[in-house]
Amino acid sequence: MTNPAHQDDGRSRRAVVRVGMLALVVLFVVGAVVMVPTIQRDLGKKANAQLVEAGIDARIDFHGQDGTLRCARRLDDPESARAIAHEVDGVRSVTLDVSCVAPTETLPIDTTVPPPVPTSTTVAPPTNTAAPSTATSTTTTAATATTVAVDPTADSVVAIGLIEGRFNLSGRLATSAQRAALIDAAAAAVGADNVTDEVTLDSGVGIDADAVAGLATLVAAMPLPLVDGVVGWGPNGLYATGVYVDDAARDQFQTAATDAGATTRLVARPIATAADAAIVQQDLNALVADEPFVFGKGSTDVSPDQQALLHRVAGTAKRFAGMVVEVQGHTDSEGDAGRNLTLSEQRAKAVADAMIALGVPSANITSKGFGETDLITDDNGVEIPEKSRRVVFGVSVSN
Repeated sequence: MTNPAHQDDGRSRRAVVRVGMLALVVLFVVGAVVMVPTIQRDLGKKANAQLVEAGIDARIDFHGQDGTLRCARRLDDPESARAIAHEVDGVRSVTLDVSCVAPTETLPIDTTVPPPVPTSTTVAPPTNTAAPSTATSTTTTAATATTVAVDPTADSVVAIGLIEGRFNLSGRLATSAQRAALIDAAAAAVGADNVTDEVTLDSGVGIDADAVAGLATLVAAMPLPLVDGVVGWGPNGLYATGVYVDDAARDQFQTAATDAGATTRLVARPIATAADAAIVQQDLNALVADEPFVFGKGSTDVSPDQQALLHRVAGTAKRFAGMVVEVQGHTDSEGDAGRNLTLSEQRAKAVADAMIALGVPSANITSKGFGETDLITDDNGVEIPEKSRRVVFGVSVSN
């Protein structure tokens, strides 16, 4: 007969073992939750610095150790760009987004390690490989981004990429009217100066009016809710990929994509580190150094001619979550100092409000006026009034 005391001891030991195993699992999960975002940010910072150093107009976003390279326009040598990013220590795989390659090319994927299994709802892609007259939606609800069993961007015929306020059109269309419709949609969304057209005409392309109209709808819907993305058409119908600003922005774009009958692949924007914020500040100030915001004498209105600049500035300011962009207004020394302070505050607020209207979350942006307290002078200490009248940016991580 078994001693009851021994039975109790056995149960106690098994309970201790179970508790210990559970504790290890909890530690593993918590560690993963804490470490994965840190790894992503670190890899992104290093890889993007390498791309900038190589003069490549692209950005890589990481999910764990697996990155996706997104480009402002098609690259002449996309494999070289992928190799540069892959050389960063800790990177496991790099996939080229469709914005980086010719739409007729197959997107090269690093297969050294199998890609991570998607955790969101998986749906089957369209099975009709002929040119569809109307693409069939493969999404679930307007509030849910979906993934597909195959890459919907593979073998794209035409693609329109958005990166930080600029559109690039590439691929093939059947008629000049189709090309004009997409160029007009892009220009209406971000300004003609922010649109690059690399489309070629091919009467053999089987894209119809409904698909072109769907693309135009997606193009119009992209700039406000997305940081960057690509919409296109190919054997799998209409598709949209992109990085969204926040959950509300995701839902907004998902609704438009669903209505257009597009398959979507959407991801959240990464959270900024201090180094990321410093780079964004540098990039924003480089934009306004090349093309300053111009105000009429005594005016606080941003010139209508500078809407294209506003789109580039807003697109850059949306690059990361977890940071605050301060719009800083300055004036020259002409006139009353108190009036100049007020004027600088109003001009900074006008730019901030315009950026919010273009999709920068209001929580991520502030404005401040400095009046004539920080004048720009020449080597002899003489003020340069036209340079003193300016709007610049300060960027920091959120508390």
